Amino acid sequence: MRMKLLLLQVAGLGYNFLRQSVGKAAFGGLDAKPIGGLFPALTCPVQATMRTATLPNRHGIVGNGFLFRELGKPLFWEQNGSLVEGSRIWDGFRRRGGTVGQLFIQQSLRPDCDVLYSPAPIHKHHGGMILDCIGRPEAMHQRLCRELGTFPLHSYWGPLASMRSTRWIIKAVGNVMENERPDLLYSYIPHLDYVLQRRGPQEPQSQNQCRQLDASVRDLIEHGKSRGYRTVLFGDYPITQATGIVQPNKVLKDKGWLALRNIRGMQYPYLHGSSAFCVADHQIAHVYIWEERVAQAV
Repeated sequence: MRMKLLLLQVAGLGYNFLRQSVGKAAFGGLDAKPIGGLFPALTCPVQATMRTATLPNRHGIVGNGFLFRELGKPLFWEQNGSLVEGSRIWDGFRRRGGTVGQLFIQQSLRPDCDVLYSPAPIHKHHGGMILDCIGRPEAMHQRLCRELGTFPLHSYWGPLASMRSTRWIIKAVGNVMENERPDLLYSYIPHLDYVLQRRGPQEPQSQNQCRQLDASVRDLIEHGKSRGYRTVLFGDYPITQATGIVQPNKVLKDKGWLALRNIRGMQYPYLHGSSAFCVADHQIAHVYIWEERVAQAV
């Protein structure tokens, strides 16, 4: 039987945190080593770099959200795969008959893989949301919904992010290894990132969540072995203890460079009338300057 590869990205997993939480036996004794990080240390740039083997200045994904200059506004979590510039590391492999799957990978909605699963909720006109995902092949989507239930999007990211989404994803990965069986299967496990953002890496609750994750992933690795899969697992970036905050847009507002709209007692950014503004994401902020006259001062 030809060996297949399962590539797992664990959000927020750093080497030191893993060692503190689980020890050397993590993930069934995988040979864990520290690796250098990517800048910006964010989900979308890391995933784009993994798929293209190029840096953000080449593939163009410089954040989870960034300014679309033609529209004059930033957009976050856009899913069109064409946003990732350049060829994929598996293009030649697929031309030779290999098959590739991507589960819960950002900017994956394009025909550059054989198996695809990505959250795609419908936002209703008058509020509310219909939870759904896009799956290819469609029969896989129907099977996962039937056997696992609807993907719990509310526990995937945001204030309600929890182990619930991770358990669903791990079950889905195992299901796809049994059925579609792509030669390369790349998937993303999200929730540890949110645990660490809430509590930091030193809290016992964070380390306990890491141990729970370790147990679930260990079972998946063993399941993969029985299906002919070798596993490579990586953390996209570590999260360190925070001691304070900075508010770059507040600084720009106080200097008069960020314009605001006052509506019903609330302030909203007016980017078209601003001289400069920041698009902030985690501990990264891109500073955009509309007017060259303020560049030096900014």
